[in-house]
Amino acid sequence: MKKHKILCLLLSAVMLTGILTGCGAKTASASTSNQSTSSTGTLEKVLKSKKLIVGSLLDNAPFGSKDKQGNPIGYDVDVIKMLAKSLGVDYQIVGLTIPERITALETGKVDVVVGNFTATLERAQKVDFTDPYDAGSPGILILKDSTIAHAKDLAGKKVGTTKGSTDQISCNNLIKAGVKMNLTLFDTESDMETALENKQVDAIVMDGPYCDYYARMNPSKFKTAGQPSEMEMPAWYNSLGVRKGDQEWLNYLNQFVFKINTDGENKASHKKWFGKDLGIPLNPKF
Repeated sequence: MKKHKILCLLLSAVMLTGILTGCGAKTASASTSNQSTSSTGTLEKVLKSKKLIVGSLLDNAPFGSKDKQGNPIGYDVDVIKMLAKSLGVDYQIVGLTIPERITALETGKVDVVVGNFTATLERAQKVDFTDPYDAGSPGILILKDSTIAHAKDLAGKKVGTTKGSTDQISCNNLIKAGVKMNLTLFDTESDMETALENKQVDAIVMDGPYCDYYARMNPSKFKTAGQPSEMEMPAWYNSLGVRKGDQEWLNYLNQFVFKINTDGENKASHKKWFGKDLGIPLNPKF
């Protein structure tokens, strides 16, 4: 009787081991299956569809705007064309506002953002950035007859800047430093420029190259004030923005940025739109 019980117990153990082993095999198979059905990356999607969808700011000359026929033009538009050419695909530009850039990437509305997109730690928590292709610092644009000469002169003045921009950070930093301006936030640069022309604000704080460009294009209306060192903001670096975790696409875009930075294409386009070479090194020494 005892031998019979022992035999039964041994058989039960063998059967249980087989069942558990079978379950383990099924679990491993299911895991392998899930990995093999992972979503297609953006690079593969763009190459297969032969179409690149890019978000950009088209109300932000000379980075991006529209000509009289409604066609996108500008420095960032040139970079978009270079990118599409490198991929051998067509491109579509989706006009965005500054606050819409991150959302457009998160929702998959665009494949990449090329739109005066400054890489910051706060933004890097939500999207990934390439190496920089452009650099600059905040500036001050004022009317020709304005007496504002330095950043400190913005105290007590009505100042405009764009919502969600690094220039807003500069203004907030100036306020913290004691330059108590009355800040108004705008959705677009054209709204801000119109407010300055109509004297609804005394000055606007925007990217230095933007300020230089408008003062150069409209010398009878505008001039610039202050120096980059006065703006309570270190140099900013513009990058291409992509959806978080899309590493293969990010790798390709970094190679693209390296190419245009080293073969002269980027330098030539920057000089065409801004009238001068990039004044801040893209690879600073610390």
